[in-house]
Amino acid sequence: MHRVYLDTFYIDQYEVTNRLYRRFVEVTGHREPVYWDDSALNGPDWPVVGVSWEDARAYCE
Repeated sequence: MHRVYLDTFYIDQYEVTNRLYRRFVEVTGHREPVYWDDSALNGPDWPVVGVSWEDARAYCE
């Protein structure tokens, strides 16, 4: 074990859900997440998974 230090960063209070991310994809034409078609991971109110750092950045912008 070792101590890790992070630079200051922002974090939201709530997860970005598949429903919210789907709206983002539809409006912007951004690519869909890797696991978008996996029914075990994409309930509408579940947190979105399979997004890259670049995807998350685009969503935030």
